[in-house]
Amino acid sequence: MYDVVIIGAGVSGCAIARELAKYRGRICVLERSEDVCTGTSKANSGIIHAGHDARHGTMKARLNVRGNAMMGETAKELDIPFIRNGSLVVCTDEQQMPELKRLYENGIANGVPGLRIVSGSELRQMEPHLSDTVVAAIYAPTGGIICPFELNIALAENACMNGVEFLFHAKVDRIRRLPGGYEVHTESGQSYEGRTVVNAAGVYADQIHNLACSPPMEIVPRKGEYMLLDKAAGSHVSRTIFTLPGPYGKGVLVTPTVHGNLLVGPTALDIQDKEGIQTTREGLKKIKEQCGRAVKDIPMNQVITSFAGLRAHEKDGDFIIREAQDGFYDCAGIAS
Repeated sequence: MYDVVIIGAGVSGCAIARELAKYRGRICVLERSEDVCTGTSKANSGIIHAGHDARHGTMKARLNVRGNAMMGETAKELDIPFIRNGSLVVCTDEQQMPELKRLYENGIANGVPGLRIVSGSELRQMEPHLSDTVVAAIYAPTGGIICPFELNIALAENACMNGVEFLFHAKVDRIRRLPGGYEVHTESGQSYEGRTVVNAAGVYADQIHNLACSPPMEIVPRKGEYMLLDKAAGSHVSRTIFTLPGPYGKGVLVTPTVHGNLLVGPTALDIQDKEGIQTTREGLKKIKEQCGRAVKDIPMNQVITSFAGLRAHEKDGDFIIREAQDGFYDCAGIAS
């Protein structure tokens, strides 16, 4: 019997595995796909958020700020690239200034360090390619960028080197309560017993939770499409540029990547298909239209690829990290 069975080998599952590997115990990670980092963790913005957007008082707000502070040392330990390039949330209309100030005050309440509102010549010196309509911005110096799959792979490698077992093509289809633990059954016919189970299954976390626990959970896949530009465009901005957030998230951003490219996106569309990662003509058109609101003269003729990813959105918009029942832990709704 394992001490811990972790379901899901995305960044959350592998980070949990790495942390638990510091202690004595027998630990395994079950992954439905052929490798680590095949779901949400491989297709996202690669942003280490400063923490000003998450609603004050939520677990997401607390852990955004705490995780941001930890990332520099974590990246050093894992020997992966991480750049604290800072971020700007821009306001393109004087009438939106109250909303910008509300977001700033939320960030201050969350404990985001160094946060301030900038405008005028200072803002243009920071980012010369900002749109002419930008009137002010929140500057968060602690914002950063990372390669999401390098982070995920490094966490998994470190966990594996310290004794964690990784089992692939292991799609969980049944979970049965045992005296003192759980039996986790997979579609391949294999069963794994664990004293505890950690559900870190991304967009499938609701299905895993509902196999073992009540009340039921619902995770809605929120689809985001992106366009990646050539390294020749990588210096068009030096910071991550957001627009004011809306009901579906932080909007289309423009950011350099740790590899020297320029990334624009994502869109945000709630869908039912948990495998719906196709790009669409409508989505890519929307990116082109919206990215110019914050940043001008983006050389869209230098797009080299496009892709889409799914965020695991829970209706309350917060992280779900809890013991759902004795020995069964959820790490779900980790959308951003």
